[in-house]
Amino acid sequence: MIARAYMLLLMSSLDPRRLLAIALFAFLAGPSFGQQDSPQTFDSPDDRALSDLVDEVWNDAGDEPGPSLELSLEAARAIGVANDLSLQGAVEFAEASRYRELGSWGVFDWNFSAGARLEDSTLDPSTDFEVGTGVGDIDTNNRSLTVGFDRAFRSGDSFSVSLAHNNRNTNSLFARSGNSDVLSAAYVKPLRRGAGEDYATSLQEIAGLRFEGDVEALGVQRRQLLLDIEIKYWDLVLSKRQLEVAGSALDLAIEQLERDRRRREAGVATDVEVIQDEATVARRIEGLLLVQTAVRSRMDSLRSTLFPGIEEGSWAVQISPITPMTEIIPAPAMSDWQMEIQSALEARREVRSAEIEIEIAELLHARAVSQKASSLDLLFEVGSQGFDSGLGSSLGEAFGYDSPTLAAGVTYQLPMKNTALANEERAIRAELRGAIIAVDALKSQIAQEVREALRQVQYQAEASRAATKTREAAERLMTAERTRYEQGLATNFQVLEFQQALLEAQYGERAVRIAYCQAQARLEAARGSIGRGTQASAGASAP
Repeated sequence: MIARAYMLLLMSSLDPRRLLAIALFAFLAGPSFGQQDSPQTFDSPDDRALSDLVDEVWNDAGDEPGPSLELSLEAARAIGVANDLSLQGAVEFAEASRYRELGSWGVFDWNFSAGARLEDSTLDPSTDFEVGTGVGDIDTNNRSLTVGFDRAFRSGDSFSVSLAHNNRNTNSLFARSGNSDVLSAAYVKPLRRGAGEDYATSLQEIAGLRFEGDVEALGVQRRQLLLDIEIKYWDLVLSKRQLEVAGSALDLAIEQLERDRRRREAGVATDVEVIQDEATVARRIEGLLLVQTAVRSRMDSLRSTLFPGIEEGSWAVQISPITPMTEIIPAPAMSDWQMEIQSALEARREVRSAEIEIEIAELLHARAVSQKASSLDLLFEVGSQGFDSGLGSSLGEAFGYDSPTLAAGVTYQLPMKNTALANEERAIRAELRGAIIAVDALKSQIAQEVREALRQVQYQAEASRAATKTREAAERLMTAERTRYEQGLATNFQVLEFQQALLEAQYGERAVRIAYCQAQARLEAARGSIGRGTQASAGASAP
């Protein structure tokens, strides 16, 4: 066997080291494989070893044990969106932002407050008169209760109403024992700092924008997930198609080997030609094993996206893609790229997310400007007081407005240096400029992505047509060369070369067709329209 391999090295244009290794592998591997029935007729031990190797490869070529799942691309999208753990986590965070936004409006709800106080005091007499009366120490007992309601309004104003009740018992000659009740209402209107609805509701608007931003980010993450699923789906389709080509190529190599063996027995062919065929079969087995491994790896990649987790059943599912490859359609003209970009800018959710950051920065800047200003507040207050030894009487006087009080005032405050607020306003102004620049940079990036996606669709469409022509030409050449070989006008080495050219053309055609499908997916992603209509529970919370 080694002598025949050495003769082949002298006569073949293949890589000598590689061909010798394959021949030695075919010779030495024979005893390690179990003897199985072979569909071919093999006479020598070397022949039987190669037969066993072929049988073992074909037996291992089927799907691994596990339930079979015929899966369309649309179903894969829906399953992936429903099961993706990262997307589910993002939905929960968006839901948390929603509740925070709703809760932020609670600052404009009515607030109730209440307080109670017990006080006992013993004091020395404070006047000579009290000392002279022999009263001794002045004992006073106060029991007070205060209740009130207050509310802030969206205009920035605030209103409060309160009732203060006090019960006093004392032996002082200059203080009265009894019940006193004070009913008061106050209204405060800011004129400078904190004035106006824009300031009063700015935090609530920021919370609402943050919730909207989380929803937009959720949409961006969902779009990227859909693109990832589609790319992995077509990768699996490609590997399965390549497995078919590899199997067909192995069949052709075995067929050629059988033909040359028969010709050798007839005295027409030489051992060198048979060895060349055996080396080709070994190479095709190597290629088939490589493609089998790729199929399983790409199926695992798609499984991990569709069925995340560590359960054994998820990793055992045998996925069979059933969606046909996208038909090649005329690619959009690059002359329409401006229209495509404008449409993408309107559809891409990250643009809106970046614009939200500008709106938040504008609101924060407006708040900083207001906080930096001096404060000027108007105060209006009305009150009523009641006093009597009986609780009901004192309350009646207070609510009856028997002793009214009216007050109006103004409060002015001017920070002298205002270092912290002044620099905070400058910082937010810089953040606003940064947010505007970020939007411009994002739009430029999207424009580049759209143009590149259009260009790739155009290229892959043309490349697919060219690859089909190449494969058809390789098939015709292969047929013609085999006819010449059968007529004795060509060698088996030339036939094997044309077989290899056909194999590469078949691989190339399928790879380019899948690349076209993936280019279409990337174009839809660049447009922001991928997966529209895909319904799944994980996306239900997003508008």
